Amino acid sequence: MEFLGIYPETIWQFEKHNLVSASEPPLGALVYMVVRAYYKGLGKLDSYLFVGDYREEWDCNSQELTSGAAFVF
Repeated sequence: MEFLGIYPETIWQFEKHNLVSASEPPLGALVYMVVRAYYKGLGKLDSYLFVGDYREEWDCNSQELTSGAAFVF
């Protein structure tokens, strides 16, 4: 966990109390919408639609959105 640069308090909570923390992606990108869906057997799933950090990828991202093949997480 230290190798990944995880916040020391988070490591301490895991080691001492077995608490699992959640990180809200995407980091370093501008999220403009969260699509929440509920699936039987899977539960709640969130998809984060975002503007990427790399302007040279924006045209490709736009084409993916238009074709219905957007990459979300």
